[in-house]
Amino acid sequence: DEEDDEDDMEKIMGVARCIVMYHIQMLETSSALKEGKITAEDIECEVEHGVPLVVENAQQYIDEIPIELAESSEQARKFFVGGQKWVQRVLNYYKINEHATDHIACIQNYSQLYRHLAAFEGIDNACKMHKRRADMLEHLLEELNPQFYLAVCKQLAYESGETLQEMFDLKTEKLQSSKPDAKAIMKATKIGCKAIIYFVKFIDFHRDHKKKLPDTYDNAVVNGILTAHFTVARLYSKLYTADKAARAKNLEQSLRFYMYIDKYCTSHPDYLGFRVRPCNTKEISLFLLFFSSPLHTHLYYSLCLLKTELELAREMITLLPAQINML
Repeated sequence: DEEDDEDDMEKIMGVARCIVMYHIQMLETSSALKEGKITAEDIECEVEHGVPLVVENAQQYIDEIPIELAESSEQARKFFVGGQKWVQRVLNYYKINEHATDHIACIQNYSQLYRHLAAFEGIDNACKMHKRRADMLEHLLEELNPQFYLAVCKQLAYESGETLQEMFDLKTEKLQSSKPDAKAIMKATKIGCKAIIYFVKFIDFHRDHKKKLPDTYDNAVVNGILTAHFTVARLYSKLYTADKAARAKNLEQSLRFYMYIDKYCTSHPDYLGFRVRPCNTKEISLFLLFFSSPLHTHLYYSLCLLKTELELAREMITLLPAQINML
């Protein structure tokens, strides 16, 4: 009957989502290994061919899953294609108007597949990957009402900003390694400005009804807020412009965001004492099993603003006024 069919589909979708998360984890671990964030000794992996759900013909799905980490772009693309096939299947079942929470989680998973694939690509292809991420995240954010989905909107705004920031950094790297043209500079600047917009949107989602930010943030929030301020300050200082007045205005904005970080850390000295030890791959996987959103992932890898970043912010506070005056 219909109820049994629905139960069967829910089980299949449960398996599908586990498979998607597996591909994300394998791609993430592969990219972390490639970038030197972890070593082979950090990785402990046991693959058991089985699933914790009773689903007809489930074993055929499991047998298709690769169990070796990706070492090349070709292998990474196979992981991506495998994960993409399943995430699209899940998205076809979980429509946003019927299963909003599940649909949103699937879009975020899709974004993470693109993100970790980008680590194996050259600058141009990596930018295309991030562009697809940005498009799907921005579109989803536009569809949601913050009044009902505030927590999710915060996540999406942050990840949109982070995605565009990664694009901006790649574009900037390319500009520095070749003779830049006006069109390329304008495009990079546009991406940087858009990244700022989404990070500021993330910050603004924390304002109260009087449009005021809290004097003190919860531990679960403060890291993201200060990281967003630091990133916006950095982006403003890197925006390309030939106009001295515009450059001075950008540096003033950069100074303002750096000063916010300094003010908050000065008034909350205990915050800097909150340090988290490095974690291994198994702990990361366990954490992501329960907190799989990109924002949670980011905050786990950097649970507090590093003291070096605060030192940099304070250094910029002393240097920027002179640079502004020179302009």
